[in-house]
Amino acid sequence: MLQLKVCITALLLFATIASVTAQDTAKQLLKHQLGINSTAFVKEFLSFNTITTVADNPYLITYKYMMGGNTALRAGLGLRILSQKQSSTTILNVPDSSLINYYLRIGYEKQFTLAKRWIGYAGCDIRWEYEKSVSKTTVVPSPTNQVSTITTKNLALGAGPVLGVEFIMTRRLSLSAEGALLYFYNEDKMTVEDSRYPSLTTSDFSARNNVAFSFPTTIYFIIKI
Repeated sequence: MLQLKVCITALLLFATIASVTAQDTAKQLLKHQLGINSTAFVKEFLSFNTITTVADNPYLITYKYMMGGNTALRAGLGLRILSQKQSSTTILNVPDSSLINYYLRIGYEKQFTLAKRWIGYAGCDIRWEYEKSVSKTTVVPSPTNQVSTITTKNLALGAGPVLGVEFIMTRRLSLSAEGALLYFYNEDKMTVEDSRYPSLTTSDFSARNNVAFSFPTTIYFIIKI
C-alpha cells in the first residue's frame, strides 16, 4: 500500500507540474485525456474506508481521445497481481497461492455540460477480463513432498452502457467518476493435479452469463494534453 501511495503521489505531482508548465492557448484543442485511478490515494489520505479500488472499477489507467462534437473514444487498462507463500515446514498442509488479473476496455462516449465546472458523459464499453489463480498445497513430512495444485482460469467478455460525471479543476486537470451496467459471458476452467498421481488430473469447464453493476466510487485524476 505504501508503494502504491508513493507511486500515485509521484504521478499526481508530475501531472500538476506538467499542467502548470504547459503552454496554453485559447484556440488549442486538448484531444488527449489520461486518467489515473486515484481512489487508493484519496482513501489513504482522507480515510474514506468505504471506497473500494478493484471490486467496482479495476482500471488503473484510462485514456480518451476527443474527436470533436463532444464525442470521445475511450479505453482502460487494469492489472492486479497477488502472491502468498508460506515458509513454515511444520504444518501438514502448507498452501501457496497466486492470483493475476487483466482488465481491458474500449468504448465511445458523448459529453454534455451540467454546470460551469461540471460535465456529464454517457456511452458504452466493450470489456475483456482474464483471471488466473493457482493454489498449491504441500503435505509434509513425506518421502517426497506431495503437492496438490488447483488452477482456476476465468475469461469474461462483456458490454454495456456507462454514465459518468467530471469536475473541472483547471483547463488541463479534472476529477471524474463513473458507473456502468454490464452484461458478461464467462468461461471458467478448474484443473486439479496431484504430483503423486499425474494420471488422475481432472479438469472441469463451465460457462455462465451474468449482469454486473459498478457504482461510481472510483475517482480518476484526469490530465488533458
